[in-house]
Amino acid sequence: NKRFGKWTPLLLAVEKKALNVLALLLERGADPNLVCNNLNVLGLAIFKQDSELVTLVLSNKQTDVNLAFGPWTPLS
Repeated sequence: NKRFGKWTPLLLAVEKKALNVLALLLERGADPNLVCNNLNVLGLAIFKQDSELVTLVLSNKQTDVNLAFGPWTPLS
């Protein structure tokens, strides 16, 4: 699929709102701070306006809430 060809598995899980997959990937050590195609996991979860996704991403100790993607941070 050309649309998702260069997305990380975490970004795909957020895009598809697959909470169980997102939780598993984070539990297994996937990096929530990778920026891919000017997106990061927290920023996409916020954009999706899904509080469960945002809460799950924020519960991961590795998540950097100040990580910029493009000119924005997830909280800007």
